[in-house]
Amino acid sequence: MKQSAKVLKNNGNKALVKINRQSACQQCHRECLLAGNEHEMKEIEVEVENPARAKAGQTVNLEMGEGHLIIASLIVYILPLIGLITGYFAGSWIGPYFFSITANISGILGAFVFFFLVFILIRKIDISLESNKNFHPRITEIIE
Repeated sequence: MKQSAKVLKNNGNKALVKINRQSACQQCHRECLLAGNEHEMKEIEVEVENPARAKAGQTVNLEMGEGHLIIASLIVYILPLIGLITGYFAGSWIGPYFFSITANISGILGAFVFFFLVFILIRKIDISLESNKNFHPRITEIIE
């Protein structure tokens, strides 16, 4: 995935860049319920790898491997859903036998417990992937 950004500050091997977040509504000038008054682009600042040695003020292309982006998206979006579903069924199966509560209530409690445990797991995955440079965007070329 490629994205253009503007370098705000050069920190040697890393650079602070400003990225304009793209949305489907950014070209729309109508008022709608979906976007409300938020049709403008949002900007975020991110620290990225700087192998191209870009300087402050330059516009650059950032790149992150698509496979790694898909893996990161699956971790963030799919694991919590799997935790909720697994927790519900585990809770509804275990609850009536050990705690003498209804299957629905124990399923809901199990879903909350597993959901919380999945977020702890995601945090541990995040910490372990923090040192993996494949999951960080990097500057690939200087545009201007």
